[in-house]
Amino acid sequence: MKKTFCVFLAMLMLTGLCACGNSSTPGDGSSAPAETAAQEAADVEYSILVTDTESNPIPGVTLQFCDDTACRTGETDVKGSAVFQAKEGTYTVHVLKAPEGVIGTEEEFAFQGADRELLVTLEIEKPVLDRPYIGFAYYNPAKYRDTSGDLNWEVSQAAENIYILSLTYSTEIGADALEAMGMSEYAGFGLYASEKLYELICVQTDEAEAEAYLKDNVKPGNGWDSVTIEKVGSAENLTCFLVEQERAEMTEEYQSYFGENYDEYVDLAGDKETFLSGIRLQKPVERTLLFDTSDLDGNDVNIADVYAGHKVTMVNVWATWCDPCVDELPRLEKLSKEFESKDCQIIGICMDSFKGSDNSRAKEILEQAGVTYLNLTAPENGEEIFAMQYFPTSFFVDSSGKVLTKPYEGAPPAAYMYLYSNELDFALSILEE
Repeated sequence: MKKTFCVFLAMLMLTGLCACGNSSTPGDGSSAPAETAAQEAADVEYSILVTDTESNPIPGVTLQFCDDTACRTGETDVKGSAVFQAKEGTYTVHVLKAPEGVIGTEEEFAFQGADRELLVTLEIEKPVLDRPYIGFAYYNPAKYRDTSGDLNWEVSQAAENIYILSLTYSTEIGADALEAMGMSEYAGFGLYASEKLYELICVQTDEAEAEAYLKDNVKPGNGWDSVTIEKVGSAENLTCFLVEQERAEMTEEYQSYFGENYDEYVDLAGDKETFLSGIRLQKPVERTLLFDTSDLDGNDVNIADVYAGHKVTMVNVWATWCDPCVDELPRLEKLSKEFESKDCQIIGICMDSFKGSDNSRAKEILEQAGVTYLNLTAPENGEEIFAMQYFPTSFFVDSSGKVLTKPYEGAPPAAYMYLYSNELDFALSILEE
C-alpha cells in the first residue's frame, strides 16, 4: 500500500513539473504552443460579391468555396453577396449553379493573397426575343448560338390576347442550286430559302378557354396532313402551346435550296426538346407606349402629355420610304377631324426621323399631304417599343399610353378607311367596360 502511494505521488510530481515547464519556459523548442494557437485561431469572414458586367448584383447564384482539403457551398443573397466563415488561408471559388439567363462559367476564381473580398463577374444572357406584354421571352440554347443558317422570330397577334410566335430557319440559296433551277441570273441577289421550325400560340386567358380556342381555330394548313397541339407551359394569365404539323418529305428541289445547310435544318427541326428549353414565361405586363421623343424640329416632347386629355390616341407608325404609309397620309388627315369630334386624336411617329437629324424629307411629305396633326421622331429603342412586323402599324392607346386593342397592321385601301373608325369605336368600348 505504501509502495502504490509513492508511485502515484511521483506521477503527480512529474505532471506538475511538465505543466510548470510549459507555462514558464517559452522558446524551449517545443511545438505545442504553435499548434495550440493554430487550433484556437478564430474564423475570419470571406465575402464574395457576384455581379453582371454592368455591376448589377446577381442573387441566387450557388457558389463552391474550397481550400486544398474541403469545399462548402453557399448562395448569394438579394445583394449578390455570399459570406463564408473559415480559418485564414487560400481559397478558390467555383460557380455551381446560376439563375436562368445567367451564363454559367467554368472559370476558377481565387482570393488574392490576404484579401478576404472577391468580385465574381458573370455575363447575363439577353433574350433573342422578349415580349413582356405577351409574357414570353426566349433565350437561345447553346445549339442555336452559332448556326450556319439564320434563325428568325416572327410575332403576330391573331386576335385579342392571342399571339403567334414562329421560329424560321433560312439560308441563302447557293449559285449551284440556282444554276440547277435555271436561275443563274439571280446569283448574288441574296435569295433565301426559309422554312418554319416551330410555331407557338400563346393565349392570355385561362387554360380551358385557351384550349377551346385552339380546338376551334387551329386546323391543318395548306399542304399539311395533320396538326397536333401540345401545352408547353403557363404563367398567370398566359398559356402557350406548341403547334406541330406533319407533312410529306421536302422535295429534292427544296432540299437543294438549303444545300450544305440542309442537314442542319433537319437536325434543328427534329430537336424539339432543345427548342423548348429556351422558353421563359411570366405573367404578362400591361403594354404601354411611353418613350422619349421630339417633334420634327428637334424640340423635346413629353409623350405622356400628348396622350393626356384625349380618350384615345391612334399612334400611326410610318416611314418616308413606305409608299402605303405616305399614300394614306391625306386620308388620315381627314380621319383626324372625325376623331376630334369623339375627343380622340391621331399622331404620327416617323421611324426614319430622329432627334438631331435632318428630318426635312418627312416634313416635306407631310406638307404635301396637308397633314396638320402632330408628327414626332422615332425613339432610340423604337424597334423594341413597337415590335412591328409591317409598315404602317397603328396602335390605339388610352390617356395614359396603355395599348387597348390589337395593333392595326398595314394601310387599308381608300374605300375601307372606316376600318380605322371601327378600331377606334372598339377601343372606346373597352374604356367603358
